[in-house]
Amino acid sequence: MPTDFRYDSTYLSLGASGALDERWVWSVEGVYEWGRSRSNPFDYATGAIEPQTTDDIRAWAAIASVNYLFNDERSSKVHLWLMAGSGDEDRRSGNQTLGGNALDTTDRAFNAFGYLPTGYVLAPDLANLFVARLGASTRLGDDNAWRVGTDAYLYTKLDEEGGATVETLRGERFVGGAIDVFATWRFAPRATLDVRYGLFVPGEAIPDEHDDLHHLIYVGVGYAF
Repeated sequence: MPTDFRYDSTYLSLGASGALDERWVWSVEGVYEWGRSRSNPFDYATGAIEPQTTDDIRAWAAIASVNYLFNDERSSKVHLWLMAGSGDEDRRSGNQTLGGNALDTTDRAFNAFGYLPTGYVLAPDLANLFVARLGASTRLGDDNAWRVGTDAYLYTKLDEEGGATVETLRGERFVGGAIDVFATWRFAPRATLDVRYGLFVPGEAIPDEHDDLHHLIYVGVGYAF
């Protein structure tokens, strides 16, 4: 039986940002998602192939961040981000039709376009995840040409039975932790060198065949016209 891949969604977002004083800066945002999606093409209980259904999407996400600015000549800062997106307990995958929402049920997994800083290595979307990010950065060198920093991440599923946008086990909640470090060097007025390293340490929710340490190394050069 052919599978029909369809996902039509609309988003309403409300947010606010501000400063408590000259050092503390904060922001919050909430997103509600609704629309229609196509179901997984087989019944999870029986494994039988069945005609797909078109089901309602009802999902949400929330993001909050706070930055402490040292207001020094190095532009040093410390930041904390908390990010979460709703999940669906009958999904095996947080963002796919195959392994997706069960027949004739509301799709509660949050899916959206755009970028969020969820780590270099795992880099998950927010579907069925809570992500905490704590980091710091500063400038180095006589002319502040270097910007260096680090981030630590923790990942956990909101619904231990539901899937995420990375492969996880049903019935397990803790996805893992990660550490990222970066250095950016402005070696010419318009040119920068970007070096990044990431390490992901899998948790109990990662399948055994993927539970080794995961590394990422990135080197790039940018030129601004």
